[in-house]
Amino acid sequence: GLEVGEHDRVTPSPDSEVGDGSEISFRYGRPIDLTVDGEAREVWVTALSVDEALVQLGLRDERAEVSIDRSARVSRDGVDLVVKTAKDVTLVDAGTPRQLTTTAVTVQELLDETATVLDADDKAEPGAETRLVTGATVTVRRFETRQETAVEAVEYATTEQPDDALTAGQRRTATRGVAGEKTITFAVTYENGVEVA
Repeated sequence: GLEVGEHDRVTPSPDSEVGDGSEISFRYGRPIDLTVDGEAREVWVTALSVDEALVQLGLRDERAEVSIDRSARVSRDGVDLVVKTAKDVTLVDAGTPRQLTTTAVTVQELLDETATVLDADDKAEPGAETRLVTGATVTVRRFETRQETAVEAVEYATTEQPDDALTAGQRRTATRGVAGEKTITFAVTYENGVEVA
């Protein structure tokens, strides 16, 4: 009275002959709404536990983050399962590299996981929504703009005017020139502590 559905598994195959002492295994197919690193799809397994399902799906890595306890049973109605795979990545923050293993799906999740805070001027490359893969490098560039001042000398100018009260060839100083100075304020931009603009 058992009907074999397209996702069920019978071992040995239904066409096999039955002999004395034969053992027949019948496993119902079980649907799993699976999301791996943000990519969702429906899959079918004949596994009875989450751990067995992960093996059937090729997701056995013990470092992966799984939304359900690995020992939990998979009912015939199926389960929703979210898996975040482990990835070996490099995080370069202000020129200092760190090798990390993470289950973060995006660059933003990695920054959150490592408590890497960016202020308004800082930049992460690639962008925050970029999906991570093993071997990825995330570079955080720290920018800072400071107001700085410099004092420069201002030379005075000399202006000559004719004066009928003087005899030819005579000169008289009406106001002696004095060198001045001016203060210039400008913005200096630093990237990872090095002046860039």
